Amino acid sequence: MAAIISLFISAIHTGIFLLNRWRVNAIETAELKIKASELQEAVTRSKLESLKMQLDPHFIFNNFSTLTELIYEDQKEAASFLENITRVYRYMISNSNKDTITVKEEIEFLNAYFYLLKKRLGDKIDLKIDLEPSCLSLHLPPLTLQLLVENAVKHNMATIANPLSISVFCDAKDIIVKNNLQRTAGKSLVSTGIGNKNIEFRYKILSERMPVFKESNGYYEVRLPLI
Repeated sequence: MAAIISLFISAIHTGIFLLNRWRVNAIETAELKIKASELQEAVTRSKLESLKMQLDPHFIFNNFSTLTELIYEDQKEAASFLENITRVYRYMISNSNKDTITVKEEIEFLNAYFYLLKKRLGDKIDLKIDLEPSCLSLHLPPLTLQLLVENAVKHNMATIANPLSISVFCDAKDIIVKNNLQRTAGKSLVSTGIGNKNIEFRYKILSERMPVFKESNGYYEVRLPLI
């Protein structure tokens, strides 16, 4: 009887020890998961901040080259050009801590950005913006429209005879950026897709819906969900 009681008490103590140990392990595992999640979130946030600040260095170089020419040719135009450069960089700095921006604000930035492109390319490029008022208060990731226009210029030929035409318009709760395809002869049809990956990564973090990229009937079209 004494042996049975001893074994019973020992079993109870062992059970309590194992239960406490299980609880400690469970707590430690949960804490590790939380820390891993926080670390992953920090890494993701860092990537997001980096992506938001991307701007093609060639664009920067071309702008300052154009500005230098304008200073000698037309100081009034040079002042206007410099003002738009300032607007572009002010937008980038003031919105670097934002995950989304209103369509209205993004369009104002896009107009300043396109002004700089237009000064360099003239009638070789055209931008048409047709947005319903209901779209303007909705949100999207900053610099998204600029990046799509930049990609269109980068991957297509633009001449006076065959200008590159870019249009931006709304369809329900999406905004669409569309351009005619005019790839340079001999240029590979395969792109690195860095710009598209940039946009997809940000939408993966910020929205349940993903952008759609497609080619059809000589046009390239990107459908961006509005948030």
